Amino acid sequence: MSSEGYGSAAGLGVVVAEPPIVVRFDSVSKVYDRRPRSFRWRAASPFVREAPREPHLALDRADFVIGKGEAVGLIGPNGAGKSTALKLLAGVTRPTSGTLTSTGSIGALIELGLGFHPELTGRENAWCSLVMRGIRAPEIRDALPGIIEFAGLGDAMDTPVKRFSVGMRARLAFSVATHASVDILAIDEVLAVGDHDFQNRCIERIGSMIESGSSMLFVSHDTMLVTQVCSRTIHLRNGRVVDDGPSREVVERYLSHSSSRYRPSPDSPMRFVSLSTASAIQPWNPIVVSGEVEVFEPNNQPKIGVDVTLPTVAPDLVLASALDDVPGLGRRGRYRIDGTSSPITADMGDFRYSFCLVDGAHHQLCDVESADVSTAGGRIGGKPGLAVEPEWEIEMVDPLEVDRRAHRDRRTGLVQHPAVSLRGVTKRYRSGSRRWGSLVAALPGTLGARHDGDIVALDMVDLDVGAGESLGVIGPNGAGKSTLLRAMAGLIAPDAGSLSIEGGVLSLFDAGAGLHPELTGAENVRVVGRLLGLTSDEIALAWDAIAEMAGIGSAMAVPVKQYSSGMRARLGYSVAMQVPARVILIDELLAVGDEEFRRSALRAVTQRRDHGATVIFVSHELRLVEELCGRVIRLDHGRIVDDGPAADVVDAYGGPSWSRGVHDATSGIRLYPLEIRQRHITVGGRLEFEGVLAVDTPSETARLELAYRQVPQDRSAALSMDDRTVMSMYTRTVVPPGAELAREGWYRYRCAVDRNEFRGEIDVVVSAIDDDEILSDAWQQVTVGTARPEGFPSFDLTFSWEVTPLGPGLDNPTPGDAA
Repeated sequence: MSSEGYGSAAGLGVVVAEPPIVVRFDSVSKVYDRRPRSFRWRAASPFVREAPREPHLALDRADFVIGKGEAVGLIGPNGAGKSTALKLLAGVTRPTSGTLTSTGSIGALIELGLGFHPELTGRENAWCSLVMRGIRAPEIRDALPGIIEFAGLGDAMDTPVKRFSVGMRARLAFSVATHASVDILAIDEVLAVGDHDFQNRCIERIGSMIESGSSMLFVSHDTMLVTQVCSRTIHLRNGRVVDDGPSREVVERYLSHSSSRYRPSPDSPMRFVSLSTASAIQPWNPIVVSGEVEVFEPNNQPKIGVDVTLPTVAPDLVLASALDDVPGLGRRGRYRIDGTSSPITADMGDFRYSFCLVDGAHHQLCDVESADVSTAGGRIGGKPGLAVEPEWEIEMVDPLEVDRRAHRDRRTGLVQHPAVSLRGVTKRYRSGSRRWGSLVAALPGTLGARHDGDIVALDMVDLDVGAGESLGVIGPNGAGKSTLLRAMAGLIAPDAGSLSIEGGVLSLFDAGAGLHPELTGAENVRVVGRLLGLTSDEIALAWDAIAEMAGIGSAMAVPVKQYSSGMRARLGYSVAMQVPARVILIDELLAVGDEEFRRSALRAVTQRRDHGATVIFVSHELRLVEELCGRVIRLDHGRIVDDGPAADVVDAYGGPSWSRGVHDATSGIRLYPLEIRQRHITVGGRLEFEGVLAVDTPSETARLELAYRQVPQDRSAALSMDDRTVMSMYTRTVVPPGAELAREGWYRYRCAVDRNEFRGEIDVVVSAIDDDEILSDAWQQVTVGTARPEGFPSFDLTFSWEVTPLGPGLDNPTPGDAA
């Protein structure tokens, strides 16, 4: 429901009454001053009008409304203006221009635990938060039991908040903020942390509040969560509203890498004059394209996108996409462009390449030109496939050996060279807080009662982590995960047991916590870097790397108080990653930030791990844990209850997050489940797996095939040969007719596939096929790179572009040229 949609008719001649508007942004802009602080003397003078000397437009003439009972999501990259819009709605700051009106009470949850005092207990902080919201003591007493019950923190409510994990603070903050109905909810990323139980309970509460008439503006980078809780979504970019509509449609356009599907620009600032490329290439060769572009109006984010489709197979299916910044097209004029792609991994087929000129600032399509290119490989006939070859081994084995392997102990063995070692580590917290000077003790009634007794956060923990090992730590909220990391970091001392760590420790618990709000990003880099032990020379040498990883551009010269939560995380993380520590501790750091930041942060950690650093990573995102870590432990009530390979421990805790199985395994040739330890590989990485094959009824015509196929929606039904063919992007015969399937016995096979230059989720499938009948197949779901929002995999595509001016720009003409 956009602002333009209010008062519209629905149906044939029937006018549907729209719900009353409770929030209206009417051409709202917010400008921050990025000038150095030394020039702010003007603000102290009552006779000099204050005006930004170096303005930064955080929100640019935003127009939208929210109706009563409507849940609206707000999405966009870091720095898009989302947090600014929420702060304006919450009254934290005021618009520079335009009008913002709201009707009714506002419940704002902008930052986790904001306003919580670390020395006060959870119970005391809940009381103080409600008092500051103007709620009277009798009403607080009535509300407090329900708040405590919803938070689900038990005796931890009587411990200081400084001992809470990130998830525990999230539980308490959300429970306090939503304890009673409000007219308008303003929520920023609060559901990004916490276990699934916490998220589900929050979603249920939000749903009930919306049903009762509350409205919500919800900011999050978790687009799946946005579509789940919001009926409508607004896409902000560079402070501007670039899309507004039903959540699924807006999110799909936001996530899509397909530039040809962007909304057309109403006043296109540029167009193609010509474009040409070769009509045929060989597999693993690049596409080379050249042409001319005319730019009518200056634009600050010109891009060139490329979409690949199959015109003779599935013309509406975008198989691969690329989108690159081309700053050389930012000024008026005529230009020659020359582009070269990454190697094309398809081994045959006819492809259509759509080249798109994109206005990146407005997320709009300016012009499109298409070219048809054929790829001719070694195969003849059939549909396009990947040009990769498997390394295959198969040998006969004893069935008893297969059974022993299936029931092997999956716990890890002794660590030869531990970098982190814990023996009998125990940590207890007193639930009674302080006996003297306690705020609670001074309060009347049952609230002032003391709750003595110990909370065991860690209970006789024995753990060794090897040098260069990546260890994931999972478990429910309150299991002891954050306490374990804090003990390793030296922030708390165990009550019993011993803990030793070799080498320096880098703790990444809250990347933006040490940033001073009044200092600029650049000043914080120098201050925080020195506090982390870096010298001035080391900071200077790392400056370019810090700036590139942070990716906040000119905002480095801006006071950090003007940053969004994602920008603070980027900067703090970028500085911390320059510390040459041998042990890196991470607690939910990747739970906030857009996808670009997450990829950059994960890449940096992976590089440190590959160079010998030990990584210990706490997260509720099980797929992320498995992507980063080879080994995982699960904590529950302070104890290690599981320890082993990441895939096994993750599956045992949360159920298989990657699907696997076997179909039609009752024939005379049977396949058993595939064994793939690394279910997430990087683009271009190596895929390795093994499995077992039993041949009871040999067949001279049976063969074994390996396939990569699109993940089917219905897992319960076996696919037919036709469905299998249509959904497969790669098929190879690995055991031909007349070989092992023609001889009775048990076999173990191993396979490795290099150069997986594609991206997305696939099923790796091994199938026993006799003529056109599938006798048995086994599959394991695998992610290469990142899952694509379109739901099907594609080959990975990149382009590099060169821009050559062919004449002076129209905004800088030579003498005699018309302006």
